Amino acid sequence: MVPPAFWEHPSIVSAVTARHFGQLIHAFRHHPDHVRPIPQATVARWLHVTQATISKAENGRRPLTDLARLTSWAGLLAVPRHLLWFSPSPETREELSHGIMEAEASESGDQMRRREFIAFSGTTVAAMSSDLLSALDAAQSPDRVSIEHIEQIDQAAALFSQLDHTYGGAPVRQAVTTHLKWAIGLLDNSCPVSLRGELFSSVGRLSLTCGWMAFDAYAHDHASAMLKYGLACAEEADDWHLRAKALSHLARQQVWCNDPDGALTHIDLALITSPKGTITATERAMLHTARARALARRALLGDADSIEGALRAIGDADDAFSHSDPATDPSWMSYYDQAQHVGDTGHALFDLETAPSGGSLGARTRLAEAASLHTDAYARSRAISTTKLATLLMLTGDPDEASQVAVSMLPDAGRIKSRRAMSDLAELSRAALPHTRRSAVADLREQIVGIARRAS
Repeated sequence: MVPPAFWEHPSIVSAVTARHFGQLIHAFRHHPDHVRPIPQATVARWLHVTQATISKAENGRRPLTDLARLTSWAGLLAVPRHLLWFSPSPETREELSHGIMEAEASESGDQMRRREFIAFSGTTVAAMSSDLLSALDAAQSPDRVSIEHIEQIDQAAALFSQLDHTYGGAPVRQAVTTHLKWAIGLLDNSCPVSLRGELFSSVGRLSLTCGWMAFDAYAHDHASAMLKYGLACAEEADDWHLRAKALSHLARQQVWCNDPDGALTHIDLALITSPKGTITATERAMLHTARARALARRALLGDADSIEGALRAIGDADDAFSHSDPATDPSWMSYYDQAQHVGDTGHALFDLETAPSGGSLGARTRLAEAASLHTDAYARSRAISTTKLATLLMLTGDPDEASQVAVSMLPDAGRIKSRRAMSDLAELSRAALPHTRRSAVADLREQIVGIARRAS
């Protein structure tokens, strides 16, 4: 569960250079990625020793030299092999190769340790609830949670998600935020043990819906908080499907904010740490597509070495989607159909084709298919894919054809309330600027200005 960048912090590097495992434990506990330092007692439980043993290891002048203990502790903390300055002992080599952070043999013990670690990384429900609740308006909740309350949360998430797809998130953000406040309040109320997991999953899904709406409105701080809260709920419920969705959402927000490396960390976390069989082929396609978009954004920002990886990720996404079976997917994954898949991969190819070393890679075909397949229920996706197609044509093809394609999208653009869609329109307008002597292009830019004024 620890991202690769965690091990690159100077305090970690210093401890490894000194070949002092006690210092490594201290650096691990006090890593800035944690909301607060992890107590020695907590690490002691992970390593099956006493707190005094951890204190002695950290403060001792002479580094630990017991090879069996070094190997065991490295495995239990999932320290990457390339950082080790010793050769693992044969008796505990298998322990090192697995590590407690990778959800392997002892599921119950691993779940406890994984949650304890995440608690100090700032992504547990308990650590985050008070912060998120303080930002939301108060709402009454029942004393005891029933299945009807959980169903109400699910229905609200489905309704708000559909409104978001059709009209953008801005018109109903306040409503969904109020409902999220109420749903979070249920987590502190009496709830049958048999319903506890369902409750966390339902609240997590609603939080993801709310976070995605905030992202669409460019309220990025709120979006990040709500998406991370949804991830924490998924972790609490052991809901691997929801966890994959949360990590995908976080990655896509980071791609949009030009942080492809952060996005890749979240996607790798989803793809690598999800045990075999816990996510569906459709969900794997969603994650590989997000990986492709992150690598393509890297290429757009000047990293030509990422092009091959992006194309390979698109191939992986296509392969996974070819095995998609909607009957095995959660109901809320129904949005990821052929239109969504070719649209998402088309967006990745758009970045590749418009990168400094870009060329024709098939973005036009995929974006055109997405634009034709998206129904009225997904008007925002249709508008965004059509705008991307028009922009690509404006940059690399026939400006008049681009204008014709764009005009077909303007009714959708005029109805939806989406900052993302408006940003794409602005990008199209900039791409059209060199061609304004053409009457069709000039008329298109004028219509875009009108839409922007009405949206402001």
